[in-house]
Amino acid sequence: MEPVTKSVQLFEIANLTLLRREKHGNRVPIIGFSATFSRPDQLALNMVFEEIVFHREISTMLEDGWCVKFLPQCSELIMGYTRLSPARSTTVQADLELNTVALNSFGDFNTAALSRQVNTVTVNDLVVRTYLHRAGERRSTLVFCVDLDHVAKLTQTFRDAGIDARSVSSLSQPQLRRETIAGFGKGEFPVLVNCEVLTEGTDIPEVRFVSHEKV
Repeated sequence: MEPVTKSVQLFEIANLTLLRREKHGNRVPIIGFSATFSRPDQLALNMVFEEIVFHREISTMLEDGWCVKFLPQCSELIMGYTRLSPARSTTVQADLELNTVALNSFGDFNTAALSRQVNTVTVNDLVVRTYLHRAGERRSTLVFCVDLDHVAKLTQTFRDAGIDARSVSSLSQPQLRRETIAGFGKGEFPVLVNCEVLTEGTDIPEVRFVSHEKV
């Protein structure tokens, strides 16, 4: 039986499933591994796989100490590597009425309704104050917003506080977007704000703090 082996993104799995059916009559199993259980385009794993046999929440991995940087060492080895600087998460309390936010057909918050709750002067100020308290001395902070207007207003709130924050979005010119991301990776400025741009496949090892405002 000819194996089907391919490195795929989630959006390619449906095509791979068709390939299996057409060439192999569904005789070849497909096993997939993904760090993305759901996507902005709403294509979830259970839409293309018959069974999800294992899933672990990121909160659990944080608690267990797996979401950390690993470096080859000679002592206290774990699978050949030493665990360093466990990642930590912080929840900030805000006066939000999320019970009034409508849900879409996939059970997620409606973007426009969520933005009206999160993209306010009070909440944006809270985000910046939390950054100054928790990450002001760290080299690189990546911020995720709800929508484009949230990106613009939160970026300006950072700048009003004297912080060199810049942003990338679907409205950014490709060349400017690449230059901004590259500059962020080089440490040219400390805060990069985005909305659904730096998602799947993003690799910026220099990031030391992530601020997620999408609730």
